[in-house]
Order: sequence, then structure tokens, then C-alpha cells
Amino acid sequence: MPGRVLPLLLIAALTGGAAAAHAGTGRTIFPLRAPVTVDDVVPRGLDEGVALADGSVILAGPGRGAAIALAKLRRDGSLDPSFGDDGVTELPVATDPAMIGTTVEQVLSGPNGTTYVVADGPARTKYELQQLQVVRITADGHLDPAFGAGGVVEPGIEGSCGGCAPAAVMPDGGLVVTGNTGGFSPEVETNPNAADDMRWVIARLTAAGARDPAFGDAGLVTLSEPGGNGGTGVVAEPGGDLAVLGLTGRGSGGVLRRLTPSGAPAPGYNGEVPIVLGGSAFALAPRGDDGVTVLMSRGSLLRFDASGTQTLRVSVAGAAVLPGLAGSDVVIGRVDPNSTAQVVERITTVAADGTTTLRQSVPLPYGGGYASAFIVHRAPAVSPLAQTGLRPGLPVRRDDGSWVVPGALAVIQYTGEGTGFLRESAAASSLTADLRLDTTFGPAPPPARFAMALARQRARTVLSRRFIALNAQVSGPGLCLLTVRAGRSVIARSTAPVLAGGAQLLRVYPTLAGRRILARSRPLTVSVAGRFRDLWAGEATATVRGVLRGSR
Repeated sequence: MPGRVLPLLLIAALTGGAAAAHAGTGRTIFPLRAPVTVDDVVPRGLDEGVALADGSVILAGPGRGAAIALAKLRRDGSLDPSFGDDGVTELPVATDPAMIGTTVEQVLSGPNGTTYVVADGPARTKYELQQLQVVRITADGHLDPAFGAGGVVEPGIEGSCGGCAPAAVMPDGGLVVTGNTGGFSPEVETNPNAADDMRWVIARLTAAGARDPAFGDAGLVTLSEPGGNGGTGVVAEPGGDLAVLGLTGRGSGGVLRRLTPSGAPAPGYNGEVPIVLGGSAFALAPRGDDGVTVLMSRGSLLRFDASGTQTLRVSVAGAAVLPGLAGSDVVIGRVDPNSTAQVVERITTVAADGTTTLRQSVPLPYGGGYASAFIVHRAPAVSPLAQTGLRPGLPVRRDDGSWVVPGALAVIQYTGEGTGFLRESAAASSLTADLRLDTTFGPAPPPARFAMALARQRARTVLSRRFIALNAQVSGPGLCLLTVRAGRSVIARSTAPVLAGGAQLLRVYPTLAGRRILARSRPLTVSVAGRFRDLWAGEATATVRGVLRGSR
């Protein structure tokens, strides 16, 4: 099965649009937990979310440890103090020890102000995929004791793909979840073609979290024979029918089916025969006419009406599909999560008549990113200051067609291959329906401030410890590009991580030429130029002169 898709979206032009009374920037940045430096190089923030009727959104992502993190933002981008602890919370869930944190697959709006979060839990054996778990949260951000075991239900289904949308809320408040049971044969270790015991299934839960006995066999419907199968998406129709998307034959073929509220094949839908899509498909979206849209892995979008008849096929590439306005579909592209560029991949709108409109990527103004890695035997590469530490998640569409894009934002310092530390925050951007930054959302960013002084140190000490020390006063987290010159020679240069505001020590790594100059061990007059860029992409500069003392 494929790994988790990281669709990163929708970034709007930074100009245009009428001025608003609220002086926001379309962005907000806030901590999900106590701000500390973490031994990790993968930031954890907010990946998924759901919009509520009042324009607020509930966003979720992996927590630190065995937990999921959530935040509720009001329409203007401020944290809702009635939710959790002043708008944010971390809730305990089971986490697979073989994985880095808990992956949130989906967030759904439930009955009576509740919210469902579908997340990956531990796999039962090494031959099975991760078990799905469903968490229900009350309107004030706590685990709902009326659902399952203290707010958590394990429906006994494995998640068949990462980054899919495997659940849907039924009109009566129940929940349906699709995935698979069974697993890989132990013989796969010696025979890659060994037969699998994976079966595509769908389960229905009552509003209390129990298996619904009126659905299939004690709440479970099996949709395939064994053999590398699994469910990847489900849509609950207003009348109670279910459109379900899955894979058969070791994930090689997409299949679309429609079921009645009891789990039986829907009469009249494609002659009660599953629709074979002719390729892999992992994304399914509802349409207002009881039809659905399927996004194929190889770059096609298919629409089907309520009878199962294909009404449209267009070529469009993307990683996720969401319902748009006036019968349109929105296809979201991918971005490299390790990219330091401030761009997000393209987004395509497919109108009701099949006309496609492509939006090319444009900048998203956040700071942070990767600092220069420390290298012992050669001068370190200088990371660009104009980068971003943002990892956007799947955008959330509000009823008025506007969007909120959640994300994780971090300053990252590598110390080795795959090792290092970071300081992380959550971030969210708001876009209007025509994909422009919404200036009614988020606060006015604080000004960036930066001052520095050369620490008292000897040239020989710099050479032995391999950095020049600067005492700095900085307004907040970000990156600082530092250059030290002796005369016309650049003797040290690096992009230093700024992990917090306030007083701190910054390190500038010597260049190869600088090492030779420092080795002379005589007093050295130097000038330092620094340019600081904070998480809001605001900048400040400072310069200072001083002396590196000789060996005596």
C-alpha cells in the first residue's frame, strides 16, 4: 500500500483584493504545547481539519508522544478559549511504537457539536497494517465519555492507505469506516508473491461507538475476497446510501461500489456490479446530485452520477480531491515536504462542465526552515534565509468556499543524517474563495527585532571549537544569516537557528580560508553582519565590530 500522501496546497497571490477593517495577514502562528526544543527533525503540527457552520475550524495533527493535538480557530483566526486549554489540547491515543507519532487521517463534524478524529493506531502484528481508531471530542475539546471506551473506539479495521479519507458521518449520526482485515502472509519474507489474506471491509458504528447490528454481519460488510485488498474512501449520501472506494489485487485496481444503509448492494447502481476503474484510486469526493468524483493515481478525474454512470473524464494530476462550489471539484497537488522554497504546488478547479482552471504555485510568506549543518572537515553550506519551515496539511473548505490551510512550522538544525533538533509551532492560513490571502484572518505580525555583540573569545579557541560566538537578543524564533569578515576575507559564515526569543548564543562556522587566518593566533579585528528572519517572514539586520584576541 502507498505511504502517506502529503498534499500541500492552495497558496494564493499576495496582492489584490479590497482592504479590510481587520489588519490581518491571512496567517496565524501559535504553539500546540509548551514551547521547547525537541530532539527531532520532523515538525508536528496540524494536518487535517473540519469547518463548522459558524466559519470556525477544528484542526488536528500528531502530538508529541502517544497523543493527537487539536486546535479550534474562530473565523478571524484567533484561538477559541472555550476549546481545550485556551483553544488547543493534546489527547492521549494508542500509538504504534514502530511509527513516528500518530497519523491523523481525517477530521469529521459529528452530532451535537462533537468532532470525530480518525487516526492510525498500533498494528496487531508485523504482517498487518495499522489499526484505525476513532476518537470523539466534545464541543469543549475533551474526550467524549459517551463514545466507546472513554471517547475512543477501535472498530477492528486496518487503514488501507495513508492520507486517505476512510470514514464518513451518516445522516443519523452514526459513522462508517472502511479499510481492511487480515494481513500479509508470513511467507512474504521469502516469497514476495505469497498470497495475502487482506479483505476489503466497511464497518458501521452507532452514535455510541458500538458496531451497528443492522448493518451487514454484526456491523461489518466484507466487500472482497482475500488478496491485497482494502478500502480507501467512503461517502455517505443524504438518503443513507454509501459510495465506497477500494483497491483489489494488491492495490493495483480501483473499484467503486454503492451500498444501501443495511450494507447490501444498492439496487440499480451499475446493475449491482462493482465499477472497475482500470487503475489505482485513493481519493473520493461527494457531489450534490448523489454522485461522486474519483481521482485516479495516474492523473484522471472521473465523475459518476447516482446510477453509477460515468459522466466525465478529464486529465488532471493531484493528490487529493475536494468538493468545490457550484458543482466543481478542487484537485490539490503535492509539494516536496523537504523543500526549502516558499511555494506550494498547483491547484486545479474542474468546473461542473469539465472545464479546468490551473493555478500555478505562488509564494506563502512564512519563515523558519533549515539552519546550516555543522561539518567538521569542511566548511558548512550556508542555508538560504529565504526559505520556509512550513509543512502544510490538507486544506479545509468552509461553506462559503473559502479555505483554511493547516500546517506545522519549525526551525530545524541537523546534527547528523536524520538527527537534530527543532522548535515547532502550528500555523494556519486563510484563503478566500478566489484563492487570495484573507486579510480578515490572523493577527498583525509583531515586528522582527535583532541585536548582537561579539562574545569575548580567542582566535585559537574559535579554531578548536569550530565556531565564532555571538551574544544576540532576538524577538522570536527564526533563522539568522551571519557573516564574519576580517578585512576583505570572509572568515566565517552560516545560517544559525534561532530557537526562541530573548538573549542567546549564536554560532558562526569558519570557512576554509577563515581557518587558515585564525590559525595565525594573533589579535584579529572582525566585522559581523547579521540578517534575522522570523517565522512571520519579517526581517531585521544588525552589524558589529570587535576583536578576536590572540593566544596570549
